[in-house]
Amino acid sequence: MHWAIGRRLPKPSSQWKPARSCTNNYLGPIRSGCSAEQIEHCCCFLFTTNHLPLWIEPEDRRYYIIEIDHDGHATGPQADRFVALVERVYAFMDDDRALAGLYRALMERRIANGFSAKTLNIARDATPIMRRIQGASEKTVRALLAETLEGNGQHAVPEADVVRLIREDLKQNPNSTRHLMTELGWSKFKAKWDGKDYVRAIWVREGFWIERGSVRGPRGYSQSITEHLTTPLLPEEEDDISTESDLVALVLEEGMY
Repeated sequence: MHWAIGRRLPKPSSQWKPARSCTNNYLGPIRSGCSAEQIEHCCCFLFTTNHLPLWIEPEDRRYYIIEIDHDGHATGPQADRFVALVERVYAFMDDDRALAGLYRALMERRIANGFSAKTLNIARDATPIMRRIQGASEKTVRALLAETLEGNGQHAVPEADVVRLIREDLKQNPNSTRHLMTELGWSKFKAKWDGKDYVRAIWVREGFWIERGSVRGPRGYSQSITEHLTTPLLPEEEDDISTESDLVALVLEEGMY
């Protein structure tokens, strides 16, 4: 199984025609928070892999992926046919006329109306393998984030910590913070804590809320934000007296006889 992954080009400036951005000598990429700059355009990228590229983030519009299924590999039952195919590919790549013909065919090919590799609409144009990757990646990241938050035992987490966790530990785009945390049932509040005179964003677990500098929750749960972020107080567990023997044991233990 092979997957071909096309890397989207940097966004060109308005002075260049989109149809010729692959052949321009210079492009004008725009980075967040930085002024546009003109750089030399040296190459475009096409990746191939034998492994499902689950490292691609959900809803990432920079990659267009197609699946190329075949049974050939160098040690398989059709090894001779596969080796011959590879040899033909390399011979084709060594022929300048063949490459020129391929380039001409690609440049003259008419793309379907509405499709644009520079503003890829993944909801509409995603291939079946792209949808499979998006679903698997999102579920995996969400599950890992949920496990990490549960392991911390906190009911409130500063957004800066969540962003750091998503970016450094889970290796994901921090822009997905709001999407992931909302899906996990957490809500974002603005609050002051730790003696600071300015508000900061803090995510709070479902069933809890922020009030007057404290994390509050069910059954009178209350702890200051500063204390909670260092030593979270666990909610009191409700008494569960489900059997007659449990009730007798409780009476004897508490001396209620």
